[in-house]
Amino acid sequence: CVHLINGLPTETIEQMLDNARQLGQLQPDAVKLQLLHVIQDTPLEKWYQDGRLSTLDQETYVALIAEQLTYFPPETVIERLTGDGDARTLVAPLWSRNKRGVLNAGNAVFQINEKAPTAVDLRLGAFFIFSDKGLKELSFFR
Repeated sequence: CVHLINGLPTETIEQMLDNARQLGQLQPDAVKLQLLHVIQDTPLEKWYQDGRLSTLDQETYVALIAEQLTYFPPETVIERLTGDGDARTLVAPLWSRNKRGVLNAGNAVFQINEKAPTAVDLRLGAFFIFSDKGLKELSFFR
């Protein structure tokens, strides 16, 4: 399984898309997509507080991963679309704490993305299927 962190310092959207393109060419068995989290008492927190680092907003992140998913072969299992930092120490982006909200926002984008994969195993307590009707949760076992 390969982890792809989006939003590293100085990384552009085009670089994030290119990372997914290159990774897709390697035909990985599984991929976990993740956004950069700013955690308390880290150098990234200082950069964030000083304005030297910004994080992706939810709309940008959802559009980004929708595009990234088109670069992976159908055989690649997508194990994660987002993660959430420890609520006690997460500084930014705070919207990432609401995984359900991120997935719901993604649902609207994935419905119009014809090239999205047909199945996604999020490994965060639910199994979801993409179809022409959007993102369907099959089971939830938290």
